[in-house]
Amino acid sequence: MNIFTLVKRSLVFYWRRNVGVLLAAGVSSTILVGALLVGDCVRYSLGRLVDLRLGETRFVMTSQNRFFREELNEQIASVSAPVIQLRGFVANSDGSRRANRVEVLGVDRRFFSMGGAVDPFGDGGEGLLVNVELAERLGVGVGDEVVLRIGRPGRMSRDVPLMPESDMTAVYRGEVTGVVGEGDFGRFSLQANQVAPFNLFVPLGWLQEKIEREGFVNTLLAGGDLSNEQLEGALEPEDFGLEIRELAASNEIEVRSRRVFLDEFITEALVAVSDEGGAYLTYFVNELRFGERASPYSMVTAIDGGMGDDEIIINEWLAEDIGAAVGDRITLKYFVMGERRELVEESSGFVIREVLSMESMAGDESFMPDFPGLSDEENCRDWDPGIPIDLDKIRDKDEEYWDDYRGTPKAFVSLAAGRKMWENRFGNATGVRYPMGKVGREDIASRFLANVDAARAGLYLQDVRELGERGGDGTTDFGQLFLGLSMFLIAAAGILTSL
Repeated sequence: MNIFTLVKRSLVFYWRRNVGVLLAAGVSSTILVGALLVGDCVRYSLGRLVDLRLGETRFVMTSQNRFFREELNEQIASVSAPVIQLRGFVANSDGSRRANRVEVLGVDRRFFSMGGAVDPFGDGGEGLLVNVELAERLGVGVGDEVVLRIGRPGRMSRDVPLMPESDMTAVYRGEVTGVVGEGDFGRFSLQANQVAPFNLFVPLGWLQEKIEREGFVNTLLAGGDLSNEQLEGALEPEDFGLEIRELAASNEIEVRSRRVFLDEFITEALVAVSDEGGAYLTYFVNELRFGERASPYSMVTAIDGGMGDDEIIINEWLAEDIGAAVGDRITLKYFVMGERRELVEESSGFVIREVLSMESMAGDESFMPDFPGLSDEENCRDWDPGIPIDLDKIRDKDEEYWDDYRGTPKAFVSLAAGRKMWENRFGNATGVRYPMGKVGREDIASRFLANVDAARAGLYLQDVRELGERGGDGTTDFGQLFLGLSMFLIAAAGILTSL
C-alpha cells in the first residue's frame, strides 16, 4: 500500500466517522434558532394584541353601575375618552342568529382617536357599528337590522327587593351602519384575552339618553402619565353618585344618592362632615297594623331621634286610620331579600311613643327617596316597586293620602332598628341631613372628599397597559419555553453525536 492510498483511506474514514457529528450539530443549531424565533414571534403577537385592544390607552377607570361625570376625563388627561360600557344581547332581525355577552360601548370620536382611527359615526353621530367578529356571528352587514337588549343600570341594584323588573332591561332595534375591523379599534377590550370580543358600538349621547344618564359615563380611558392623586384632586361628590340639595321647608341641607341607598363607607364619610349631621333610612313597608285595622303600603323612616329600638312615632293620619294611640303596639310587615333572591316577608313590633301632627316633620315628604316605580307615579294603582302589590288593598283614602302627601312617612323608628330590618349590602341609609347655617354645601363637598376612600367606590386608575404587557412577557420566556419543549430533539442529536 503506497502513501497516497493510506492518506485516501484515512480521509474517507474520518469523513464517515464525523458526518454524524456534523449532522447532529446542524440539527441542534436549527432547533435552537427555531425555538428562539418562535418564542420571539409569540412575544410580538401578544404585544400586538395589547395594541389592538387598547390603542393609546394606558389607564382605565371603570365603575360599572356607578356612573361619574363625563367631563372628568378632560380634567385629568388631554388624551382620554369617556365611555359607557354595558353587557348586552344581540340578535339578527329574525332572531335566527344571536350573540350573548356582547360588549355594548357608548363612544364618540374621542374613543376612536384613542385607537388611531377615524370616527365611523361621522358628524351625524347615528347608527350601530359591529366589529368583524360580531358581524360574522350574526351574519349581518351594512344595512341589516339587529335587535339589541341591554341590562339597564338601575337606580338600585336588582338584588334589592324594591327594584322593578321593568327597569332592568331595555330593547332597541337599529340598522347596522358599519363593520369595524381591527385597524379601526374594533377589537377594543379591557380583558387580557386572545379571543376577540363581540363589540357593538353606539353613539355615546344616544346611549346616555336611552339609559337616562345624560352627562355621565362608567368608564374612562386615558393615556400619558397619570396618578390616582391627580384623579382624587379632580373628583366631586357627583362622581360618587351624590346630590346635595337645600330643603327650605325643614331648613336643612341634604345629601342623597342617585342609587337610592348610600354605601356604608359613604354614609360614614358624610356623617363625619359635621357633628350635627344625621343619617336616615326610608323603606317601603307592606302594612302598618294595629289589631284588626291596617294601613297598606306606606313609607317608614328610621332616624336618630332619641327613641328606643322598640318604639315608634306615627303621624296623626295613621293614628286615625288604624285607631292607635300612645302606648299601643303596632306591627310592621315588609319584604327583604332572602336566599336565592327570593322575597321574604318579615314583621317587627313597636310601641307607639308619640303621635305627631302633619305640620311637623311627620309631614315631610322629602324623606322618600326616588324609588323607581313609586316616586314618579301619580296614582297608587300605577305603582311598580318590584314587590307584589295587592291592588285590592289600596283604598280611596290611600289614594287621597298619596295625592296630598305623596311618600310622606307615616311612621318613624330609631336608626338602629331600621338598619336591623332593612340594611342591605348596597347601603345602610338613604340620606344624610345637616342643619342649614351650621355647614354649607362647599364645606360638605370638601370635607366629604377628604374623608372618603375613592377606591372603594371604584374611582381609581388601573394601568391596564402595564398589566397587558406583563401578561405578554410575564415570568415566562417563550424562547426558553419552546427551547425546553424541544430538548428531546437536542437529546437525540446528542445521542447521534456520541454514535
